[in-house]
Amino acid sequence: MAYSLCRAEADADDALVWKAGGPPFAPLQGQAWAKVDVLLVEDDALVRECLAEVLGDAGWRVGKAAGAAEALDRIAADGMPGVLVTDLALGRGMDGLALIDAARLRWPGVRAVLISGTDMAEPVLDPGDRFLRKPFHVDTLTRAVSELAAGQGVAGLEHAIS
Repeated sequence: MAYSLCRAEADADDALVWKAGGPPFAPLQGQAWAKVDVLLVEDDALVRECLAEVLGDAGWRVGKAAGAAEALDRIAADGMPGVLVTDLALGRGMDGLALIDAARLRWPGVRAVLISGTDMAEPVLDPGDRFLRKPFHVDTLTRAVSELAAGQGVAGLEHAIS
């Protein structure tokens, strides 16, 4: 199953197992997480909805934004989520790399998953971040988000794919 398929379109042979659990993130030392666990930034509406469905089915509270400006507005209003998932190409304005940098100005510890369908060389990211080239299997995305959350010492990852 590639990134563009929603769970509802998955074949019965898919080996994905998503377990519902408690809240996937717990606050770190008095810091309250935002209203979402994962902020997904993708300019393609179909891809955004499908990936949001996959992440939601995996147990995360997912916020969505169609571009960098909308994502930064959401961050300003709600605070930064545990993990930022962003496409590299976001249409007009800043790209995903610039969005990650802008988010880190306010929230230096945020972890990010950068996704891209371009055939460019793999970008240089912070050591704790992940890069996924489209198309990817949805369990690759959910595993990357789980790893980043766990790497931050965030508890409550009962739904993580093993």
